[in-house]
Amino acid sequence: MLSSQQLGEISLNELVNISIPEHSTRRQPIDFSETSFDVVDILGYRADYNGLSEYKVRWKPVRMRKVDIPYGIIHGQPLWYDIASAYQAQDNIDRVHVVWKDTWVQAENVQDCGAMIHNFWISMFMNTSEERAMTSVVDGVLYLRKEDD
Repeated sequence: MLSSQQLGEISLNELVNISIPEHSTRRQPIDFSETSFDVVDILGYRADYNGLSEYKVRWKPVRMRKVDIPYGIIHGQPLWYDIASAYQAQDNIDRVHVVWKDTWVQAENVQDCGAMIHNFWISMFMNTSEERAMTSVVDGVLYLRKEDD
């Protein structure tokens, strides 16, 4: 994981309001919806009475161009909505390391994470001293999540 000592943290406001040179032709939205992002961990599970099930995932940080962030969209919303923090790349002032917020993803969209899903369910049922399963039902939705001691 990146540390703030290695890289200087950049405010989200600074990234969103980045000034684009006048000669730049990039003024159209950039759709990242089909881009593949890597999952680092499965943090939770929820299901409702209608059969919708989702996993809460932690995403692998990525390195991207600063100028793509203000124009980036993912599934119809601005890309920067899902950014938890960003850090200036030391080797290139035009690039940033982006740390994503943990998000809920439909179960069918995380099928490539079989080992992580398996480990999540093992941790839910093993109920070790390091992790315990937290269960709740809110408005007809069942939630399971890992909780750190």
